[in-house]
Amino acid sequence: MLSQITIHGIAIHIEPEVLHIQSRKMLSILSSSFFGGGFRRARHIVNANVSKDYCSDDPAADLLSIASRRGIDQPFVGLLTAVPLRNARVAFFEEDDIIVR
Repeated sequence: MLSQITIHGIAIHIEPEVLHIQSRKMLSILSSSFFGGGFRRARHIVNANVSKDYCSDDPAADLLSIASRRGIDQPFVGLLTAVPLRNARVAFFEEDDIIVR
């Protein structure tokens, strides 16, 4: 499993419990996440693994706690997934001046 990948100012850290994307610059992000979703500017995206039977009265507080433990104290996009993060993959496409990651 890849534990860290760097793409031009963007670091992708993959751990068993969290996938953390961190950018040196603010990113323009479009997300359907319940936490930080919509159009947003942020430097961090956090995708945390939860059990298949995860049930919380306050998933936003859970994400804030996970981010805080990683030193993230600024706006971020947060997601929760029951999919094992060992299955995470990085893909990108670049043609002319267009880059999709």
